[in-house]
Amino acid sequence: MTKESRRCPYEVLGVQRDATIDQIKKAFRKLVNELHPDRNPDNKDECTRRLIEINEAYEILKDPEQRTAYDRYGFSVRGLGAAKQQRDGGFNFEDILAELFKKMADLLVDIARKESELFHNADNEPYAHAKVGGHRETYHVRSRSFALWLRQRYFQKHKTSVNANAMTEAIATITMFAVCEGPELPVHIRIAEHADAIYIDLGDKNWNAVEVTSTGWRLVANPPVRFARSSSMRPLPTPKTGGSIEALRKFVNVKPRNEENGADEFVLLVAYALAALRPNCNYPVLGLAGEQGSGKTSLVRFLGSLIDPRSPQLRTMPGDERDLIVAAHHAHLLGFDNISGLSDDMSDAICRLSTGGGHGERELYTNREESTFEGRRPVCLNGIEDVATRPDLVDRALMLLLVAIGPDSRRDEKDIEKEFATAAPEIFGALLDGLSAGLRNLATMVIAGKPRMADFALWAEACTQAYWTAGTLMRAYQENIAAANEVVIEASAVGDAVRHFMSGRIRWEGTASELLQLLTPLVPEALARERSWPKSARALSGKLRRAAPPLRKVGIDVAFAREGHGHERTIIITANKIRAGNFASAPSAEARKSENGSTGSGLGADANADANRTQTVGADANDGARTQGGRSQADFASASNSKENNGLANGADGADAKIATLDSGDGRLGPVPSDFDAVLQELAARGEPNGICAQCYAMPDGSERACSVDGRQVWLHPECEHFYRKTADEEWR
Repeated sequence: MTKESRRCPYEVLGVQRDATIDQIKKAFRKLVNELHPDRNPDNKDECTRRLIEINEAYEILKDPEQRTAYDRYGFSVRGLGAAKQQRDGGFNFEDILAELFKKMADLLVDIARKESELFHNADNEPYAHAKVGGHRETYHVRSRSFALWLRQRYFQKHKTSVNANAMTEAIATITMFAVCEGPELPVHIRIAEHADAIYIDLGDKNWNAVEVTSTGWRLVANPPVRFARSSSMRPLPTPKTGGSIEALRKFVNVKPRNEENGADEFVLLVAYALAALRPNCNYPVLGLAGEQGSGKTSLVRFLGSLIDPRSPQLRTMPGDERDLIVAAHHAHLLGFDNISGLSDDMSDAICRLSTGGGHGERELYTNREESTFEGRRPVCLNGIEDVATRPDLVDRALMLLLVAIGPDSRRDEKDIEKEFATAAPEIFGALLDGLSAGLRNLATMVIAGKPRMADFALWAEACTQAYWTAGTLMRAYQENIAAANEVVIEASAVGDAVRHFMSGRIRWEGTASELLQLLTPLVPEALARERSWPKSARALSGKLRRAAPPLRKVGIDVAFAREGHGHERTIIITANKIRAGNFASAPSAEARKSENGSTGSGLGADANADANRTQTVGADANDGARTQGGRSQADFASASNSKENNGLANGADGADAKIATLDSGDGRLGPVPSDFDAVLQELAARGEPNGICAQCYAMPDGSERACSVDGRQVWLHPECEHFYRKTADEEWR
């Protein structure tokens, strides 16, 4: 470019002679963006020529010495612009872009540091608490939302767009400032706690929250905690005062209140919602079962809209734990719809998510970095059948059975959703009243017989006293635990077989191999061939350990020990709680086979195999064929080793076998008459008070209550009542 053809640099950049350096830089960036070859593919040559001219003008005006020299002498001064380019190796468009993007990235970083609070969480993830209008919003620095906010603020300031390379460089620098220089602050999803208060993110466009304390609740514009949001989050209803929790009952199809024992599953549903709205605690898993058309999906949708509204509210079950953790990263309440069954691994993963656990995996595109998750989330599962059947998951679950909705009771979905939307603000306000009551009552709350989920029980009882009398929640919860325990035993082939095996026994001791030989004939042949039935002693031990907790709740204790010089593994099964009733007074069909020397399947099949390891609840007719060392069981029972048989009656006559056992309080079992009134008379004669549980006969501890069963009044523990009622009409052997 000759001296004669060179244009005035001020004219090239379109600025005045008194323009500031910022105005010159702004004009330069604008022209470079406009003339970028990628934006002008049909006119690249002309754009390149113009860019050379623009770069020369910028080189002159950005340097104070060159600018002063040009203002005095014009292009007659040697070494201006083009000479400098030639000296540095000529024109390089990539150098111009690098210089431009570097400056643009610096401006983006400057916006982020001045208009947002940069910080990081415990995992060193970078966040920005940014000003948006009259409020603040929290973004992950590498999120799309933060990039949009940054682009918008840049355009508002400089009236030009941001290049992708400049944005990438700026994000990396902002991340450095957030992690290396910013404070460490926790980031929450939907709910948080701070200074004895609970904060709930309403999810509205102004980022308002609800503050709940022991004295009440109120709306706050700028909560003292940091909430993160995902694209699936939807707003909660704005709460209103004066509502009643009973307004929710008409929208959920749970079983009505049991008038006999006062148990109400609606109370459990409300307790689940109150637990889900409490931060940093153990959460029960809500399991809903019911036939088609029982309102399972609608119930979860309504419940979710009061806890953590999402779109979609219900999802299909993840394929593995990694996908489950991804969902937990972005939502507080996890709802899964129409589940047919749970794998063992997924059941264990939900247990960890319910009561606390961690998950780690290699971060993508790295060899050394690990992505981790540690936290707890409320989970809701629904299906036609009971999807939670493993003991460890059921111990953490509230299992509700929904009743079918009759044709005359069905309503149009749009109508009921519209009605719920109208009632939701007051229902949500009533839930907040319950949270406030929980904060107020928790410190003084005491419950007897704490269940596995003791923290949940205490919190739920403290909260629900805002609506119902003390003890209402625990009655419903104990009834639910007992019913769920039956589900576990019925779902466990080994557990169910052990319960039948111990009918009529009070103790069995032996190895897992021996027990497997005795249990296998008790199950149907088709089940014994299935993969779920254990084929080895080791597999039986594992399944028996899982079945031990629910068996213990119905009075069957399973213990594992090592005995002898070889430390042989031994299993000891003891029936501690046996209801008074008529044991088999006449030989069963299997017993008759046993008397004839048959080895058919059923209880009689173990006549010879376990005679030396079994203590019976009375001399059953089956015992006549049991032998030890060539002696009949009757002979063995009447021999000098009666101490080993715990002093039980030793007659072999089945008609005399109407006898049950009574726990005397010192671990010994003694015979008592099968008539319950006689039991009470005997206890009264011994100076012991009434109130003895008709199921387990444990000494009164204050938790028993009078119940009407089959027209007669009995005392039962809450955890014993379900089992007692279920077996009231069965003949025990």
